[in-house]
Amino acid sequence: MKEKDRLLEKISTQIGCMYISDLHQLDFLPHILHAVRKISIQEKFDVEEWNDAISYIVGEKCTFQSQEEVISYLQDRMIDNELEGSMVKE
Repeated sequence: MKEKDRLLEKISTQIGCMYISDLHQLDFLPHILHAVRKISIQEKFDVEEWNDAISYIVGEKCTFQSQEEVISYLQDRMIDNELEGSMVKE
């Protein structure tokens, strides 16, 4: 495993994904958010690793300055996905 994939591996392990590529599924977003909240600040994942991990998960370039920004972004993204899902069902 590459050093930069440590965070992705940790998130996928915490939510029970068999493969890191499973993190692309929008159904996992609430679980990803929960896992991100549980990751301790003492684990010291750098900003670049957070950016790479979340960019990989959502499939677009992301730039954050802190874990708190990641959490806020994931919360907003989850709300947006829920709103989009409810509009499709109507």
